[in-house]
Amino acid sequence: MSPYGVACCAVLLSALQASSAWAQLAGGGVLPTEAEIQGVKNLCGGGGVQSVSFNGKLDAAIKNWKSGAAGANVEVAKKDLTAALYLVKNDANLEGVMKVYVDCVDRTLQRMLDREKKSPSK
Repeated sequence: MSPYGVACCAVLLSALQASSAWAQLAGGGVLPTEAEIQGVKNLCGGGGVQSVSFNGKLDAAIKNWKSGAAGANVEVAKKDLTAALYLVKNDANLEGVMKVYVDCVDRTLQRMLDREKKSPSK
């Protein structure tokens, strides 16, 4: 394989490992996939959220949480999730209904992590 091919494969592998499909928790659990997170956001009413800046803040908080939670145990991942979403939820300019939405996303993802804690093999 050419050096270009090796570099390309290394970049692809790094991207896959950073993606939710490869994000493992300590003890064998798996972090929610991007599709699962989008499903949670929709379930919580996020399909009607029109604010690009709000969605960007929420997505960035979740992405940062996932990158930091990979390899952590479930309890640490849950605490880190709450901390990551705290800043989004407690923005002084955020309307009350959006705080409820972020809280719903937080609680639902927490439940998903609890599920992983009970059955780490997927």
